[in-house]
Parts: sequence; C-alpha cells; structure tokens
Amino acid sequence: GSIFNSVTGGLSVVSSSYFTSLLANYFNGAFVGVVAQPSWLAYVLNGQFSSLIDVISVSNSLLSFQSTSVGLLAYQSTGSLANFYASTSSLLYLTSSSVSLSSWTASSATTLALTTFNGISGIGTFASGDTLFTVLSICESTQSVALRFTLFMVDSWNSVNFAVTANGVSIFSAVLSGANEYRFIEAQFASSFATSSQVVLSFSAVSTVSGASVAWGIGQVAVSYSNVAAGYIFSTFTGSSVALTSSYFTQYLNTYMQGQFIGYSEQPLWLSYVRAGLFDSSIDFIAVSGVNLNLASLSVSSLSLLSSFMALENTAAIAYTNSFDSLTLFQSSFASSNTLVSNFFSSTST
Repeated sequence: GSIFNSVTGGLSVVSSSYFTSLLANYFNGAFVGVVAQPSWLAYVLNGQFSSLIDVISVSNSLLSFQSTSVGLLAYQSTGSLANFYASTSSLLYLTSSSVSLSSWTASSATTLALTTFNGISGIGTFASGDTLFTVLSICESTQSVALRFTLFMVDSWNSVNFAVTANGVSIFSAVLSGANEYRFIEAQFASSFATSSQVVLSFSAVSTVSGASVAWGIGQVAVSYSNVAAGYIFSTFTGSSVALTSSYFTQYLNTYMQGQFIGYSEQPLWLSYVRAGLFDSSIDFIAVSGVNLNLASLSVSSLSLLSSFMALENTAAIAYTNSFDSLTLFQSSFASSNTLVSNFFSSTST
C-alpha cells in the first residue's frame, strides 16, 4: 500500500495501483529493458480505474472503484492521444541563469535582471508595490491555463499580500509572512482564444505594514495551455475531461510527458517534488479559478482508496521546510544525481 519516495527518502501511500506510481515516478512511463510493453500500460499510467474491468487487492482487501465504462480501445494508442498533444502546449521560463528577459517587464524603474536566490535562478529583486508583467499567447484550442512558479520571499515579510492576476482578474492571492523563504505556487484559470488571444500576467507584493521593507522575486516558471476547463485534465481514454485532485502538473508530467518538460535541458527544481504529488501547506499553494485549495484534505493519503481499511501515513527521512536552505534539497532530488533513486532500483525488481 505504499511506495518508496525518492524525494523525501520515506514511504508514500499509493492512491490505488502500485504500478501507476512506479511507472510514473521511476520508469518514465514504460517498463525498462523490454521491447513489448503490456497492453494496459497507458491505461494504468493514467490512473483512472473502473469496477467493470479492474480488481486491485491490497493486503487481501479489495479497493472500490466507480463503474465507469471503458472500452477496449482505451488500452491502445488512439487519435485522442494525438489530439491531446496537438491541442496542448507547455513552456518554461526562468529556469536557468542564461535565459532571455525580453518577455518580462516591470512597473518599477529598476532594470530587470536575473539573480540567484540561495543558488536558484530567478528574476528580481522587487520591492513592495512593484508589479512584474509577462504576456502569454493563447492557443486556439486553449480552454484554461496552468501556471506554476517559485516565489522567493527575501529578507523579512510580515503580512505581505502577494497576488497574481490574468488580464486583471485575480487568479491567486495570499497574505504571507516569513524571512528568506520560498513558496511553490500554482494557479489554474480559465482562458480561451475566443475571449482573448493574449493574457497579461501580473505578479505583485504589497506590504500591509506601513513603511515595511519587502523584497521578492520569482523563478522556475511553467505555463501549460490545457484543452479543457480549469481544475480538469483531458483523458485520452474517455475522450473527455477528468477532475484533478490538486496539481495539474502532477498528472500532466506523469501521464503525458514521461516525467519532464520535453525540449528543455534544464528542468524546474520542483519537478520531482510535483511528480510525487505530496504537497505541504507550509510550502505549497494551488489555486483553481482564484480559490486556494485545502491541501491537507487533498493529500494522497487522504484520497487513497486504501484509507477505508488501512491506516497508512506518509513518512520522510528528509525534512523539507519553506526556508531558502531547503532549495538545494529539491535540486538533489533529480534522478541523475539522487542516490535514493539508485538505492530504490538496487533493492527492488520488476
């Protein structure tokens, strides 16, 4: 009922199938060393199961699924998958120290510059009242946008209102406090080509304490253009949308992108963390249509189908906090340099 977590060094509760987590987090979507993959590979990777065809037993207890109708064509690659890739797109910004800032502007007179926050690249720093802008070009098939980035809270923050808007509409806001801390923020919001072919994103921080000195920056930005409504992701098996429990990028990266953003040599430092799908309210914010989700009630262990008959809890050997010191821990979680991954492979077999 659990699987080793190479990000935290502990155990993570599986939501249903062990192979969904194994394939997504360790095998990049396919069993290694074999030419012919099982016909159910993509189906299991998608993680949507039906009581009509699926039976999963954990410690001799059966999981309960909805009786969703799934046709035999769901096992095979179909036109739905090609349509998904053709109608969606993802872009990365500010993930390295050599990127262009031509698509970014700011309200302040300060010249935009790349900087580092405890060794992590970003744009900044800005002061209270400053606003950072960038413009997104929407695809014709876009119905919503998923935005994820890292906020760097420099020096001491005391009740600072940080907000993000899209064409003037609020898509995220929170009052934050802390000193030399970061937050991972995701906003899923409606946007269509028919309404506007471009979206102006604005990021701002305003201190609610008069005279307080506030400095901030952002980095590690990902933007994904989705072909379904905010809070959902397209399912190639049903040909329709399925509701997300938390991050759009967890399902997107694991099911469709083989674990990374294709075409980029440098990935955002939160990649492995988001793929694992374990979020912490002291670190993470996920907003859907401007409403912040209650991450404690949406954790994998809370939503796991095992929770009705097994008392499993996530464990961790590595403690992540929201201070700048933890940023280097996220970098070390990448498979190429993570000894926890090699330890997993040396102690397991498939």
